[in-house]
Amino acid sequence: MIVLSRLLKRQLKKSFGSLDEVPDEIWPFVKAVNQSYEHYESDRQLLERTMEISSKELTESNRKLVEDVKKDRLLIDTLKDTVISVSPDVQMKDDEDLLVIVDILKSEIFKRQVAEKAITESEELYRGIIENMELGMLQTETNHTVIKVFDQFTKMTGWTAKDLVGKNA
Repeated sequence: MIVLSRLLKRQLKKSFGSLDEVPDEIWPFVKAVNQSYEHYESDRQLLERTMEISSKELTESNRKLVEDVKKDRLLIDTLKDTVISVSPDVQMKDDEDLLVIVDILKSEIFKRQVAEKAITESEELYRGIIENMELGMLQTETNHTVIKVFDQFTKMTGWTAKDLVGKNA
């Protein structure tokens, strides 16, 4: 005798009174139906297991996404604070996103680069004027220690920069 699914057993007992009353000629059909029940049960268990695994994976993915959002929020807040510290005149809105912040930072960096270039050009101009003057000069610290000797000074006095730098003027 074969092991029948619980549901099929109940249906056969309901229709024939007992399993012994089932005619022999329909047993091949009963076996085929029983196999269908077994396949269905196996598929259902597989589906339940798949759903359980998928649910765990989705829960974990959601947890990671929530963590990532918190990190991104912290990053954006830190960038906003940086923008405000670099350029206090810029007004930051609470809902400004990362791209707006990046644009503001790019603008501030560009302004700084322009200012640095202007300072460098001014220093070069100043240096050129000083070096081309027919005036011997020394540059000193506030305590009168020589920190730079200009070329015209060495030409006029015969002293080298090595002789004077670090000495008291």
